[in-house]
Amino acid sequence: MVRRRYRVIVLLAASMALAACSGPARDTVPTLHRALPAEPESLDPHKARSIQAADVLRDIGEGLVGYSPTGELVPAAAERWTVSDDGRAYTFYLRGDARWSNGDPLLAEHFAFGLRRLVAPETAAFYATMLADVENAAAIVAGREPPDTLGVEALDERTLRLRLTRPTPYILSLLTHPSTYPVHPASVAAHGDAFARPGRLLSNGAYILRSWAPGSKLELVRNPAYWADAETAVDAVTYHVIVQP
Repeated sequence: MVRRRYRVIVLLAASMALAACSGPARDTVPTLHRALPAEPESLDPHKARSIQAADVLRDIGEGLVGYSPTGELVPAAAERWTVSDDGRAYTFYLRGDARWSNGDPLLAEHFAFGLRRLVAPETAAFYATMLADVENAAAIVAGREPPDTLGVEALDERTLRLRLTRPTPYILSLLTHPSTYPVHPASVAAHGDAFARPGRLLSNGAYILRSWAPGSKLELVRNPAYWADAETAVDAVTYHVIVQP
């Protein structure tokens, strides 16, 4: 009996040693693994509301303005902007090489479309009040005005103007929030609210959503169409949903 138990222990030890040597499958490309304490409720920038969703959205999307690694406001999808003398009009000039992940040019109208969708009552966006200081935003959210009266205008393909009800110096920091990211109009027209799923969700940021296993993980790969792709140091990001770290 003792000898039999000894054999079992040896076999178990050998099995554990082999398992330890084999280890988990290695990433084929440099991959950053990150933990999410909860499942993102959506990757639609207007349906998302949690920090977890925002973390992922900041990897796959980009706003007009962003933050530097040291926390300073810097140009992002817009290469520069100007402010009117009265502080009530901001004009943004988009980068000429800004593209969606399918190769489509990123246009000023895509930002305008997204901002109108953000405040439209039927969207019921959690962050609709983010644009409270933009002309007519409050009236649109309340249902008193149509979304196309919002104080946002694409002057041409690469120029976007925001009109404010009053000088709002912090508007630039608000425009770093994922709810103000552009939305690809043709994708919304083709798929409705289901446009923000793997295989459909187009990116204008550094990464593309490759797969999403609910309750398990989200896999992102680099977006070669991103205007700053040469500066992307990590080829892939995998978010693991770990509710009890």
